Amino acid sequence: MRFYSFTNMYLSSLQVGLQSGHCIADMFIRYTNGLKPGSKDQMLYEWAEEHKTMILLNGGYDSTIHDLTTFFENINNPFPWVDFYESANAMNGLQTTVGIILPEHIYEGAAIVRKCRRGWDEVTQVLHDDGTRTIFQPTTTAVADARYWEYSAWEVELIDRLNSFGLAR
Repeated sequence: MRFYSFTNMYLSSLQVGLQSGHCIADMFIRYTNGLKPGSKDQMLYEWAEEHKTMILLNGGYDSTIHDLTTFFENINNPFPWVDFYESANAMNGLQTTVGIILPEHIYEGAAIVRKCRRGWDEVTQVLHDDGTRTIFQPTTTAVADARYWEYSAWEVELIDRLNSFGLAR
């Protein structure tokens, strides 16, 4: 089986990939049902139905992709993820991609940490004894209106890893 995408010829190659991803998400929504609320499959479905945003990062070397796979396989990972291997005929079974669906508190937290010159050291946060952290989103309004998020130790490492990759070009 194969997924075929027919995309407008005036779009760039990057846009062809993005639009094809949107099409896959819509197909996923159309033909999937019976999802359990709060589960990884529900999170994937919500992304496909409500968001469809894709951030394409330069994953670096083969060893980095394998390292990310090992990290995502961790039992503490609450997010849906997948890895992709090319066929043996095309690229000798090379693992080319690993992907994950992430909620707002992860990518917003990563943005807050990334904007600070010294990373976590400058973030308004509370470090708990169990390795979890609470960070506070800076706002221009009263402190009572500030948003905050709780992060597990695994999520803190995820944020650090996210911030180590640049956009694909």
